[in-house]
Amino acid sequence: MIVFCFVFSSFSMVFAVNNNESRVKDFNTGQNNLDFSLESSCTNPVVGEKFSIDLNVVPTESTNIAVFRLKLSFDQNRLKYTGIYSSYGKDNFKVNLNGNNLTIIFLTDDKGIEIAKNVKDTLIEINFKVLNNSNLGTASFNSKIDGVANYDVERLSLKSNELNTSINIEAMPEVNCDLRYLFAENYTLEPKFSSKITQYYVTVPSNKDSLYVSALPEDDDAKVDINRTSLNGEGKVTDIKITVIGQDNKSRKIYKIRVNRLKKKEKDYISNRANKSRLNTGKSISGSSSSNSGGDDNLETISVVEMDFNFAFFISVVILCIPMSILIMRRKTSFS
Repeated sequence: MIVFCFVFSSFSMVFAVNNNESRVKDFNTGQNNLDFSLESSCTNPVVGEKFSIDLNVVPTESTNIAVFRLKLSFDQNRLKYTGIYSSYGKDNFKVNLNGNNLTIIFLTDDKGIEIAKNVKDTLIEINFKVLNNSNLGTASFNSKIDGVANYDVERLSLKSNELNTSINIEAMPEVNCDLRYLFAENYTLEPKFSSKITQYYVTVPSNKDSLYVSALPEDDDAKVDINRTSLNGEGKVTDIKITVIGQDNKSRKIYKIRVNRLKKKEKDYISNRANKSRLNTGKSISGSSSSNSGGDDNLETISVVEMDFNFAFFISVVILCIPMSILIMRRKTSFS
């Protein structure tokens, strides 16, 4: 604690640049030239996106930094400050936000930050979020850094204490979560696949316990997640969900395949019916081939043809019998 108070007192002395120039010169070793800079983690954030403004430093010689102050201004009508992160410990930073002016002070009672020669080091990540109602275009960050000193309370010289950067705010891109194609092995989807239709039906035999599903999104930057390939037991329905995740990692569209796994007896029934249909196919009467419809239709056609044939024969017999009956009756009349 005593060390912290000592460093804090020295820190106050370092900040007396404008009031006592001679005192500042006493602490300026002139042996270091620190190159501070501001960089955005995303130069083209979209509306609603989070990003950070990083404070970086590159020393011309290996050095120690124990104290500094950064004043940063930004457009609060377009951006929202959400906090800071540093690998050197958040407790060593004091933050004050006043409207669109942000002041960050680094002051440690430890032995400061050791930075290697010509090595770029990120001291702070200052986090922001683009407001949903933000105007599009360029947004600037203007800052000033001062009071930089090492643990021995020696003020370090800076290449520049004016640090500026900017971002370009863009509109949220239209997210495409449609599928380009969807396959369920060699089974036919009902209805036929369309990117606009999200639910399909497939029937598989009883001995099918898994179904391989493949899908490709229309947007190459989108991702596809298939929740399962295993099927429920015989006679049960399984829902396989295909989720398309948009390039924003937020938008979702779910396609579903309802897989009906038949019972074993349903399979046998269908097989017997199919065999019956094949046996009936190709039957003919009086040299005429039967139709290509199902077995039951063939049987019905055969029955109708046979009935028509018998009825015609019956009519012919009746017509022949009428004159014979008349002739017989006349003969009986003449005999009487």
